Amino acid sequence: MKEYRRLKEEAAKKMTQFSEEYDSIDRQQQVDTTNLEQEQRSQKDHMARIKQTELRIEELNGKIDKLGGYIA
Repeated sequence: MKEYRRLKEEAAKKMTQFSEEYDSIDRQQQVDTTNLEQEQRSQKDHMARIKQTELRIEELNGKIDKLGGYIA
């Protein structure tokens, strides 16, 4: 009976330890997922700004060409 109680206590301690480790890993995974989503949104924002800037450059180059035509 003593052996049973000892094993039961040991199993309870290990279960608590594993549960705490799992909770810690789960929390870290949630943080990592949130960070990844935030970085993906940031990347999309940067890509949109780059595209907008490229379009603006094209527009300005068109205006330069027109002005060059007027001057000539």
